[in-house]
Amino acid sequence: SLQAKFALHVVLTTAVLFGVVVPVVLYIERDALLSAVEDSGFRIADIFARSSVQAVVADDYLVMQHVVNGISSDRKILYAMLLTANGEVLVHTRANERGKTYADGASRQSAQTRGPLLQRHTTPDGTPVYDFSVPVYVLDEKRATARVGVSVERELAEIARTRSVIIGLGLF
Repeated sequence: SLQAKFALHVVLTTAVLFGVVVPVVLYIERDALLSAVEDSGFRIADIFARSSVQAVVADDYLVMQHVVNGISSDRKILYAMLLTANGEVLVHTRANERGKTYADGASRQSAQTRGPLLQRHTTPDGTPVYDFSVPVYVLDEKRATARVGVSVERELAEIARTRSVIIGLGLF
């Protein structure tokens, strides 16, 4: 019947529309949320690097630890540390890490970077992390690297929630 053909046309058109709109909306939301995380992460790492200059020059552990504690007070910050060029930890959010030398690939890249660096990885427990590194310069000499790990778990959960709402709305 004409009514059945019309209903089928409406259902197919709606399915195609949602099939096109959902990926576009999710892409835009993902890009916006993760870009905001990148911007704030680089800003935090840059502030950390600039705040640490005097403490690095004076080799003042207490001031460095105070700066790290201030940065890591945000619950999204998983860790903050200062690394030397050879990967030795000058200061860390976990005080027992001080003096250790990190030799993993991400730490080596962070320690050797000459400019802002973003690395993406996952912790052993499955938490997605954006790792920001910014060199600490004294005059024109690189003395250390400020490294901050930011969890993006909440943003990814928000993207998944949006996807579920859109699909639910489409099925309704």
